[in-house]
Amino acid sequence: VEKNNLLVSVKKSLRDNSRFLEVTSLKSADLGNVKQQNQTFVTMWQKIGPKLVDVYANKKDKTEELKEIDNLFNVWSNRIKKEAWESINEEFSLNNINLQNFNSGKEFVDVVTKFISDEIKNYGTKNKEESEKIYSIFSDSVWFKTISTEWMPYLLDNNLLAVEQKDAIEKKLAEWKSVVSPQDLTWLYAVIGLDVVFIIAIIIILRKKKTTADIQPE
Repeated sequence: VEKNNLLVSVKKSLRDNSRFLEVTSLKSADLGNVKQQNQTFVTMWQKIGPKLVDVYANKKDKTEELKEIDNLFNVWSNRIKKEAWESINEEFSLNNINLQNFNSGKEFVDVVTKFISDEIKNYGTKNKEESEKIYSIFSDSVWFKTISTEWMPYLLDNNLLAVEQKDAIEKKLAEWKSVVSPQDLTWLYAVIGLDVVFIIAIIIILRKKKTTADIQPE
């Protein structure tokens, strides 16, 4: 029994899983699989863990064994959460968008909205083409291409981000767009101009009718 101590194997597996996440970068689908493995492992441990401890641990060591393994589960679970944020930050970095580190939904919203606010504030004070390029990369190459389509479902499904927080970022992104690419209102001015011409034409026609009526003999 001591030679094949399963508790040692459990602890080694938990440590290996945590180390794996420390040295790799995963896509949302891959991390979703890891998350599922974690949940399966936790469920199984809750069912058979105490029995294994009864078999393989000395009476005086049982409490410490359970405490150590529970702690390793927590380390693994926290590492999975951290991996999501690190992988998202890496998506920005790969496109030369350098953001501060974030490890929670609140930090993510704060960092991203601050970056956008700074870009809005500095628009026009630096090279206009550079500002537009940064917006295009952030919006088209990172946010809508990867974060919104791949990572956002994972964050929302795993309660790492709230819908309100997602909306707050996209509202700020829309504000940034309105600064970098203001809506062309030429068509609106044209419509208003046509309306004015139409009104003037009606007034002229009504005046002519009135004048004609006034000069008619009784």
